[in-house]
Amino acid sequence: MYSGLLISYCRIASKVKNIYQSDEAEYVILVGTENGSTRNYAGILKKELARLGAKVFLDDMNNYRGYPKMQRLVVMTSTYGEGEPPSNANRFLELFENKPVQNPIQFSVVGFGSLSYLNFCQFAFDVNAAMKKNKNCFPILDPFFINNKSYADYKKWAARWGEQVGLNIYLPDPLKPKRKRVNKFTIIDKKSVNNGYDETFVLKVRPDSKENYKPGDLLAVYPPNKKPERLYSIGKDENGHILLSIKVHTHGVCSNYLNSLAIFSKFEAEFRKNKSFNFPTNADVVTMIANGTGIVPFIGMLGEAQKGQKINLYWGGRTYSSLSLYSDILDSVKVKGQFGYSFAFSKEKEKKYVQDILKADEKRIAEHLNRGGVFMICGSVTMQKGVLKIMEHISEKYYRKSLAYYINKGQLLMDCY
Repeated sequence: MYSGLLISYCRIASKVKNIYQSDEAEYVILVGTENGSTRNYAGILKKELARLGAKVFLDDMNNYRGYPKMQRLVVMTSTYGEGEPPSNANRFLELFENKPVQNPIQFSVVGFGSLSYLNFCQFAFDVNAAMKKNKNCFPILDPFFINNKSYADYKKWAARWGEQVGLNIYLPDPLKPKRKRVNKFTIIDKKSVNNGYDETFVLKVRPDSKENYKPGDLLAVYPPNKKPERLYSIGKDENGHILLSIKVHTHGVCSNYLNSLAIFSKFEAEFRKNKSFNFPTNADVVTMIANGTGIVPFIGMLGEAQKGQKINLYWGGRTYSSLSLYSDILDSVKVKGQFGYSFAFSKEKEKKYVQDILKADEKRIAEHLNRGGVFMICGSVTMQKGVLKIMEHISEKYYRKSLAYYINKGQLLMDCY
């Protein structure tokens, strides 16, 4: 149940305009996307099919249902985190199993990802495997994987797919990239920890030219080798410097690049607004839940708290040394409202995760849900799922309501990766 809650709040709510209804469509395109780019590619194919007179219907993967007249299905999806589905596709495999295709169809799966990551297009691979198990589903092509949003490769797939279905597919010239406001940023301080369990570092940086940003916004960092940008949630210290907390991954192009830079080095990046994850100044109670590097935007948000607000921070790290990266900055933040915190450490003698300290404090969590408090979650997808499961349990236990009730009221804000 909790895994399905993400789509209730997901900032990528489906805004697709379809000419035909789902029960009329002969061609169905389902999209799994975390930031909307995959939907853009799907929209191009939908427009071309409509031009050719096909009855086509496009929707999110989590909206999968029975399509009585469907003859051909195209699934286009990115992969999120460590081989996991994006937010608007995290229920698809369950839905597909519970509502199997009843009539023979042809299908094709297109995966979007980056070869820089070990789990390249893993979810697309999983979807293709699940569909092949259905006796009524016949693959038109082998699963097609697109690296780094290559539009040229996408056009190749579309042409091959069109040949198989008997359509002369013509896609427009490559998409024009959005104009980017790239700035140079200077590293003014660096602090790192390598405790045998993880290697993480915190950077304090400043833009070379003035920029407007808020804690919780994103910084798109561009490595010099022109690999795709990597997005990092940003925080802010008491002097207004930007804070970045980064975990080093063995094959992480951007994390290793930033880790190699010395103090006073410069790098290129641009700000991306993240309005769905800004601090709620009008909420009486704000509960911040994070693990690992997800604590950084909250450090900046503490300085935005209003007089009379009550702020609670729950954070999970691996060791006490992990906390040392942030303790000095936390101590320096001046919080106008009431501020309380609780930490959990998964690799110390008393092993605890952030979900454990939330469960131990369930009465307070329940009270804050009931009084309209806002809950903000930032960190790993695995942590996010565990936290939502705990909160769903609390909501059902104390008020006999699904957590979706509070999500729809705007009481949960999430930015996980």
